[in-house]
Parts: sequence; structure tokens; C-alpha cells
Amino acid sequence: MLVVLGGVGFWLLGTSNGGSSGSSGSAGQGGGSLERYQGTWDGSLEQYDAGGNSMGTWSLTLEIDGERIAGEEYGLTGTEDGRCTWEIADTTLTRENLRFAYSVADDPDCVDNGAVTLTPAGDDGLEIVVVSTMQDGSESTSSGIIQRQ
Repeated sequence: MLVVLGGVGFWLLGTSNGGSSGSSGSAGQGGGSLERYQGTWDGSLEQYDAGGNSMGTWSLTLEIDGERIAGEEYGLTGTEDGRCTWEIADTTLTRENLRFAYSVADDPDCVDNGAVTLTPAGDDGLEIVVVSTMQDGSESTSSGIIQRQ
């Protein structure tokens, strides 16, 4: 059973977060506007295994302030789960969406990595898709709508 636990991430457009081993990518290229993504966002994501079977629901709070992103999630087993730090890399902002990759080091309760895509959904929502590679090499996909708070 996969347990996705908490996470906190920080991201600066065009720079990597201290200690992040990945590249920050090409944020800002492609004519996108980060302004649409500014604010604090909350919501739940449904997680599916590679076969499309539901693995449970987890929640996320995402804060985008200026050029900084901070995310905190709590996992499948409730709000008292531990916290994990996302190291953000490979950011890309286009007209259609905002994408970034994350990794989690040294925490056996968290998924080690993932790719996040945020796409505007209405005036005060973002569709979020998180694709993660599990320890057995299979992929899981989590998706949902997070709302501006």
C-alpha cells in the first residue's frame, strides 16, 4: 500500500532551491503569465495506480507568492501524517500550464519523485495532475481541482 505523506516545497523561477540537484528549467518561456497562478490553493487529489485502480485521496495546499512556490500535502491516512520536503526542479511556464518536477530525499514514507502540471480551471481553480514513479517502478497518477482561497 502506498502512503503519500506531507510535503513542503519551495521554488524560485529561474533558480534552483538550495541543494536541489535538478535544473530549474525554462520558467517564463512560451508566453505564460505566472500572475494567473498567484495565491493560496487548496484541494484534494484522487490517486490511481498504473491499472487505474483508486489508491485513495490526499489533500494539498499550494502557495504561489511572487516567484516562490510552497506546497504542503497530507496523505492517505489523515491530517496527522508526517511532512516531506519537495526539492523543485525543471520548471516550465507556458501559455497553457505551469509544470515542475519534485524529488523527496531520505523519507521512506513519501513517494520519491513526481511531475506536477497545473492548468487553469475556471476563475478560481487549477487542475492539478501529479505523476509519480513508485518504488516498484510503476507509475501512479493523482488528479483533482484545487481552489483559490
